[in-house]
Amino acid sequence: MIKAAILTISDSCSKDEQQDLSGQTIADILKKTTLMYVTN
Repeated sequence: MIKAAILTISDSCSKDEQQDLSGQTIADILKKTTLMYVTN
């Protein structure tokens, strides 16, 4: 089984200027595949 972890890096998100939607989007995609979703 392949394991995957999600790491998102964003200057604007760290400054609360923007909300990160990419991490959850990637997690949703991984949940629909055969990969084992670990964390985001």
